[in-house]
Amino acid sequence: MPTEIPADEPADANDTLAASEPAKTVSYKRIAENASFYMLSQIAGWVISFLTISIIPRALGETAVGELAVLGAAFMPLGTILGCGLESILVKEVGRNPNQAERLLRACIGLRLALHIPGVAASFLALSLIHPSPELWRLGTWSILLGFSGGFLELLRSVQAGWEHAKRVSALDFLPTLTPILVLPFLRYGPMALIIANSTVALSILLVRMAWVRQRISIRPSFDVAAWKLLVMGGLPFVATNFIGAMYAATTTFMLRHYTNDATVGAHAQASRLFGTFLFVPTVIGYAMLPAMSRLAEVNPQEFRRTQSHVLGLLIILGLPVTAMMIFLAAPLCHLLYGPRMFTTLPVALEVFAFALIPMYIVTTMYQFLVAQGRAAIWTLFYMGTVGLYALFSSLLIPLTLRTLHNGVVGAVSATVLAEGCAAISAIMLLKINPFNAEVMNRVGRAFAATLAMSAVMWLTRGWFVLFPALLGIAVFVFLTWRLRVLTPDEQSKVVGYVRQRLNLRQAA
Repeated sequence: MPTEIPADEPADANDTLAASEPAKTVSYKRIAENASFYMLSQIAGWVISFLTISIIPRALGETAVGELAVLGAAFMPLGTILGCGLESILVKEVGRNPNQAERLLRACIGLRLALHIPGVAASFLALSLIHPSPELWRLGTWSILLGFSGGFLELLRSVQAGWEHAKRVSALDFLPTLTPILVLPFLRYGPMALIIANSTVALSILLVRMAWVRQRISIRPSFDVAAWKLLVMGGLPFVATNFIGAMYAATTTFMLRHYTNDATVGAHAQASRLFGTFLFVPTVIGYAMLPAMSRLAEVNPQEFRRTQSHVLGLLIILGLPVTAMMIFLAAPLCHLLYGPRMFTTLPVALEVFAFALIPMYIVTTMYQFLVAQGRAAIWTLFYMGTVGLYALFSSLLIPLTLRTLHNGVVGAVSATVLAEGCAAISAIMLLKINPFNAEVMNRVGRAFAATLAMSAVMWLTRGWFVLFPALLGIAVFVFLTWRLRVLTPDEQSKVVGYVRQRLNLRQAA
């Protein structure tokens, strides 16, 4: 049974991070409410991103966007190592036992302070290894110097997520989406304006999160080497997974840079950013479920397994209409955002990216179930294989698509589709979920029929302004999923009851 780290004694190497007794209750109503807050934040950010997503790339140009992507690829692997996986530990352990929040947070802050100076030195070394131009040196230097607040901001956010304070977490998660609006008057100064704006917003959010967390616990750093050892050891699986993910992104960037140029890297970065706006579904589910699932994995393993299968079906159902929207609306959306002359490789790249969406939904969320079970380490090996497959596929497909389509971005995206498909299969196998059970197949089949009808509507209205085919398609999908009972009667009644409750609360307010 896990043992609490004593308050006044050094922790033994065999101690664990959390106290012995996890919370015993799992409220699905609380999960639904948290998910709704996260969803509203994600959707609001998604809308604002689409309002500004064309302006900044147009102003900066493909090469500048590519330079920022190269900087991210250079710093990201190092950042994951120095991060020690502390954010994931805090969400999981605070979700299990909120009483450990103060001790864990103070130790994490102390460890991050201790690693700051070595981290800055290592960042400059990483910058030098990519043979940067003078402009890239300048951007990289300021990114390093202004990035101090980010690491502490995420620690505080993780504690609040572990407490399931979804309303406060999602409210501040929304603020970074306003950065593009703040930076618009300063775009004539180039990419540096974006770096300064991001840092300013991050510092502002840090101060607010500090005030909120201090209402409940102390955030003074704790320089406890024994506790740091436990945190580092406990975070190794998360570090390994995050590092491999960072290497995944870096491999994409540097493979494209090797075969093409910074402008092509910028086009891929913009395709990834557009694609990323469609990944809010697994993000929301992961944020909302991880604290509760960490408890459920210990107190009721059978219910945990049933939840896994149910969530898998839900991910596929939600992914089908989003995939259809990406395929049918990629070209008109890209032409609306960037015109016919800029980022010309994006429409085809997004259409191919669409086939990676459901696999990425599955991988992202199923990984959270592995974390809740304390099995994150085993996923690291499979994830490493995914990156290896991506490197192999991209080394073959990027040159091929350059020769045949004159579009290296499509080769990189195609490699992602193949690699993520393999990763999704691995995640399902690790969790021992049968994706072909009668319940999942029945619900997915009806959702697929609704998606076909949705696709037909978008095809017939493809000449209209892009917003109208999207809204009409969504309306058709929602109507048919309700009529075809893709949701069970119990789920439908819960949805209706929850909506009525929220409407009554607003009317009362």
